[in-house]
Amino acid sequence: MRHFLFTLFLLSSVFGFAEQDQSGSVHVNLNSPSYQDGVLNTDQGGVLQGDKIRIQAKHIRYVKKVSNGQVDWKLEAHGNLLVRHNGQAFVGERLDYDFDKQVGTIINGRTQIGCWFVGGGKIHLKSDGSYALEDTSLTTCESGRGIWEIKIKKGTVHERDIITARNAQVRLLKVPIFWYPYFKARLSTLQAVPARYSFTTGGSQGQRVSLRYLAYSNLAIKSFLRFGFWFKKGPDGSFEFDYKAPDHPTTFKANNFLAYDKQARNSPDGAPSTSMFKQRYVGELNSIIANKLHINGQYERLSDAFVLETYFNRYYYLYTLKDTLLELRMHEKLWLSYLRTKVRINRFQTVSQELPLFYFNLKPFQIGNTNLVADASFNVGYLDFVFGSFVDNRFPNFQSSRLEIKPRLYYPLQIGGLTITGKGEYVGVGYGQTPRGRVEWNTLGILSADANYKLSKIYRNKFRHTIEPYTTYEFMTRPTVPFNNLFFFDIDDAYTKINQLRWGLRNSFYTKKEGEIQNPLSVDVYSYGFFNQSTIGTFIPKLYVEITHKLPFMSTTFTYAQNLQHHKIDFANVRTAITLSEDFAISFLFMHRSAFDYKKANHNSFLLDVFHPQATLLASPLSDRRNIAQSKIYWRIMRDLILEFESRQGWLRTNSPPFNEMKFDITFLLPCNWRFIFSPQRTISPDTGAKYIWRWHMSLQLGGRPPKDISKPYIFW
Repeated sequence: MRHFLFTLFLLSSVFGFAEQDQSGSVHVNLNSPSYQDGVLNTDQGGVLQGDKIRIQAKHIRYVKKVSNGQVDWKLEAHGNLLVRHNGQAFVGERLDYDFDKQVGTIINGRTQIGCWFVGGGKIHLKSDGSYALEDTSLTTCESGRGIWEIKIKKGTVHERDIITARNAQVRLLKVPIFWYPYFKARLSTLQAVPARYSFTTGGSQGQRVSLRYLAYSNLAIKSFLRFGFWFKKGPDGSFEFDYKAPDHPTTFKANNFLAYDKQARNSPDGAPSTSMFKQRYVGELNSIIANKLHINGQYERLSDAFVLETYFNRYYYLYTLKDTLLELRMHEKLWLSYLRTKVRINRFQTVSQELPLFYFNLKPFQIGNTNLVADASFNVGYLDFVFGSFVDNRFPNFQSSRLEIKPRLYYPLQIGGLTITGKGEYVGVGYGQTPRGRVEWNTLGILSADANYKLSKIYRNKFRHTIEPYTTYEFMTRPTVPFNNLFFFDIDDAYTKINQLRWGLRNSFYTKKEGEIQNPLSVDVYSYGFFNQSTIGTFIPKLYVEITHKLPFMSTTFTYAQNLQHHKIDFANVRTAITLSEDFAISFLFMHRSAFDYKKANHNSFLLDVFHPQATLLASPLSDRRNIAQSKIYWRIMRDLILEFESRQGWLRTNSPPFNEMKFDITFLLPCNWRFIFSPQRTISPDTGAKYIWRWHMSLQLGGRPPKDISKPYIFW
C-alpha cells in the first residue's frame, strides 16, 4: 500500500507540474527516490527539467511544500553536477536552486564561452537568464589550473556571452601582474589579445617596455589601451578603437597616440622643437547606405614630421602619411559620381587641397541603333595647392577653381576574329586663376584605336593555348595653353602632345580542373614606338616582357624591360611564392631599376618622358638606380614552435650606401593560448643612417594559434 501511494505521488507531482503554465512546470525523474514530508531524496542520480533550466546530479534533495501559506519549492544537488541554464552548460560541486524565484547558486561552478573558461568561487543564476560571478576566474586553460587567469571578485555575464567586471586582476602563476579597473568583452567572438606585454632593447634607441590590453569589447566595438615607456625618451600611450556594425556595412577605426619625449628632436633649421609632447591621431571610416551611397573618410594628425620616424618605424619601414579626406560616392545604373573634400591638417605636409571636388561619370551607352558607344565625365571644384613648411619659400602656394569635361566616343568593329575599337576624346579644362592672373581654357583632343586578333587551339582536350596579337595607337594633340602658363595640381594637368604606338603578342595557357578554369601561364611581349619625339631619341626605345606562372603550390611573376637605346636592362622584377606544405612557405622578390627607368606612378604613361629631355630626367630624383632583394620564410619547426624570417638587401644606388637588413620572429606557442615571440632585428640606425644596429623585441601575448595568412591592420601598431 505504501509503495502504491509513493508511486501515485510521483505521478501526480510530475503530471501536476506539467499542467501548470510553462514557466512553472518542472519534470522530475529520480532513480530510487525516498519521500518524506514533501521532500524527495536520492543518491542514485536523477534529472529535473523546468523552464530555462535542466539539472542533473547524483545526490538530489527536491522540496515542494506549502507552509503557512508560503511555497517552499527548491532543490539541493551535488555530485557529478551538470546544469543547463538558459542554454548555457555549467558543472560544479553543489547547486542550491529556488524554482519559485528561478534563481540559484553553483558552488565552485565552471562553464565555457568560446575559447574561454569561467569558473571557481560562486556562480549566481538569475531569472532573466544572466548570471553573476563571485570570486571567479577567467582563463583559456581548460584544466582550470593554468599558468594565468583574470581574477574577478564580482562580475556579470548577460546576453549569454558579454562579461562585465570591475577591479579585475591578471595573474601569472598566481602573481598579480596587471589590474583592470573595468573589463567588458563579448567572449564568444573575442579572438584578439586582451593583454600583450613587450620589451625591446638594443641599438641607439635603448630599451622600451609596453603593455596593451583590451579595455572594452562587444559584438560591434573593441577598444584597447596601450601604455609604454621608452627609457631614453619617456612614457607613451594610445587608445585604439575599432567599430564594425553587426548588421550594416559600416566600419570605423581610430588610434589616438600621445608621448612625452624628453629628447625632443630639433627642427631642420636647428631651432628646438616647440613641444616635448608628441601626438598622432589617425582614423578611417567606411560605410555603405542603401547599397548605393559609399562613405569613405580618413585622417592623420601629427604633432610634427618626426613622430612616424621616431615611434612607428618598427621594422625598417615607415608608415605612409595619410591624406585627410571625406568622400561620398553614389552608384546608379547609368552613372556614378562622388563629392570629395581633401584638406591639410599637418603644416609640414604638401597637399593639393580639394575644397571640395565634385565628379560625375556617365556610364557607356549605345547611341540609337548605331554601333557608336559614348560616355562622358565631368568634374568641378576649388583646388588649393599648399607646400609643406619644409619647402623653400621661393615656391609660393597657388589656388584656382577648376572645371574639366571629357566626352568620349567609341566605335567597335568585329571582323571574324579581329576586333577593332576606335576612340575619340575631347578634353577641356578651365582654370579660374593661372600664373598670368587670368582665366584660361585648355583644350586638346585624343584619338586612339585598339586592335586584337585571337587564335586558339585545344590540345588533348585538356589544354587551351590562346595567341593574341594586339596593337594600340594613341595621338594626343598639343594643348592650346602652354604648360608653363597653367597651375599643376596633379597628373591630370600634365597634358602634352604625344604620338605613340604599342604592339605586342600575348600568349595564354588554360586548363580545366574539377570544373574550374585555371590560367597557369601567361606571356606578354610588347613595345612602344614614338613618332617625332625628339626628347625620347629613338622610335623604339624599350622592349617589355611580362610572365605570370601559377600552380596550386607556387606563383611567379616576372616583368622585364630591355633599353634598346642605351643597351641596358631598364628594369627586371621577379616575385615568387612557394608553399611546400602547411608548415613551410617561402617567398622571394628581386627588383632592378636602371637610371633610365624613372620613378612614375604609371609605367605605361610617357607624358613625362616626351615632355622633359633625358638629361633633365637623369639629373632629377626621378632617376634612382637600385637593386633590392627581399625574402620571407615561414617554417613551423614543430607543433609549438614557428620561425618567420624576413630580409632586405639593397645596392647599386647612386647617392646612397648599400644596406642589408633582416628580422626574425620566433614564436613559442605556450599552454592556455599564450604566445611568446622573440624578434631579433638588424637594421640601419635611425640616428646615423649608416651604422647597423641589432634590436631585440620580446612580447608575451594571449591569442589563438595564428593563421599563416593573417593580415595586420595598419591601425594597430
